[in-house]
Amino acid sequence: MSNFLAIATASAGLRQIIDPALQVDVPGTTVTIGRPPAIPESDVGGELSKVNIYLYRLTPNATWRNADLPTYSSDGSALRQRPQTALDLHYLLSFYGDQSQLVPERLMGSVARTLHGHPVLTQTDIADTIAANPVLGGSDLADQIEQVKLTPDALSLEEMSKLWTVFQQVAYTTSVVYHGTVILIESAATPLRPLPVEARNLYVLPSGQPLIDRVVVQTAAGEPLDAIEPSVTLLIQGTRLRGDVTRVRIGSTVITPLVADTGNTQIKVNLDPLLPADLRAGVQPLQIIHELMLGTPAVAHTGTESNVIPLVIHPLIIAVSSTTVVGPRVVTVTVTTDPVVGKDQRAVLMLNVETDPASSTFVSTRRVADTDILDFDVGDFPAGTYEVHLQIDGAMSLSKDGGGAYVTPTVVIT
Repeated sequence: MSNFLAIATASAGLRQIIDPALQVDVPGTTVTIGRPPAIPESDVGGELSKVNIYLYRLTPNATWRNADLPTYSSDGSALRQRPQTALDLHYLLSFYGDQSQLVPERLMGSVARTLHGHPVLTQTDIADTIAANPVLGGSDLADQIEQVKLTPDALSLEEMSKLWTVFQQVAYTTSVVYHGTVILIESAATPLRPLPVEARNLYVLPSGQPLIDRVVVQTAAGEPLDAIEPSVTLLIQGTRLRGDVTRVRIGSTVITPLVADTGNTQIKVNLDPLLPADLRAGVQPLQIIHELMLGTPAVAHTGTESNVIPLVIHPLIIAVSSTTVVGPRVVTVTVTTDPVVGKDQRAVLMLNVETDPASSTFVSTRRVADTDILDFDVGDFPAGTYEVHLQIDGAMSLSKDGGGAYVTPTVVIT
């Protein structure tokens, strides 16, 4: 990077590039840096030929302006790296001379040809500039990672006229605009040095991300089904599923595969609710994680992760009952479910009323803790026997009888 002398060095470097060519093309030409003069200098023979360089504008460089972020630590207490500002330079080059001899046009042509053939401030240019200007002795512009490039900029007639109106009592003269990019000015502050590395370890391992194609339920008969309950065995099918240490993550639950020798194309996972106690019904993301055993002694490190498969876990209705309070009449339906329902999950009870389905849906009130017992206030619901369905975060309930067959539970409301 460069220090605070970079802008001045770039301006002087621009003069260093064009001055030799001007002395050949229009001998006696002077190159000045500063505000355009109000009255051109003259001698006894008429107007002197002159080129004036004026840095009229600085703008942030869009590419480099955020390259140093983050500069400070998250709490702002420690400097992590030196702040830098990235700037673009906008120059106004004005040409003076005897118009009858077309001096301004000749000067402009010489500058345009020179900068087109030499559009970059090289390290040699900067070294020559510093040698010719003692005040720039501490400049380190030559050390910045980007070289300063000079390109012509196109201003409309309106933009050019607005630019010249800021120069009071200065008549317009033949001019062009050049764009210099980029200047990287770095702070002199010393950042906090990181702690030294105690030990360096390099491990070369074959890469291979696991890919899940399908997740189904493995039944006792060996046939896969799509109804996923909280107490079944999942069969995960895909490619490159096995790693040094293979884990399966469902929601926030991490499970070890049930069978260790299922091969590289399928993995079995037991969803016994006693094992993943925090497993919840609803739509849960499923992902395979490969951990790497590295070092001596071996320590598990997070390796690659598979694609994510949405897994719909259906809740099971274990029991359902109703309580009726009279005067005024209020009916409460209580449902025991597996797995436990999270306190922030949405639980919906549905009673089959064919004449008015909209009146048979009830949302559980907010719970203060996770629970497997849900109470639904159904108000003055008509007496009768009703089929019961439960929906947890969009996943519809399943129920089984003692023989393992799916049934629809009922509740008697008195």
